[in-house]
Amino acid sequence: MYKASIKQILMTILAKELLVKHIEIHAFDRFDADLFLSDDEFNRLLYFVEMNFNIDLSTQDITLHDRMSDLVACIYQITVLDRQYALQSA
Repeated sequence: MYKASIKQILMTILAKELLVKHIEIHAFDRFDADLFLSDDEFNRLLYFVEMNFNIDLSTQDITLHDRMSDLVACIYQITVLDRQYALQSA
């Protein structure tokens, strides 16, 4: 999975589930200061991310104060590691 497609999926989740407009989202935006997400909204975002990507973010250090690019990098890293592990196991 590419970082650009991960960002696009996150933007879709934000737009559909949390009603944040696509046009207002940038990679450097912070979830609290720029996107104005509350704790509950951020937790909902993480829930939908985990369901969409079939990953577990509970062990990751992603907080409400992080940037969109931090979450994208985290998802990218997890999905790449999972893919590498699957290839090694085969």
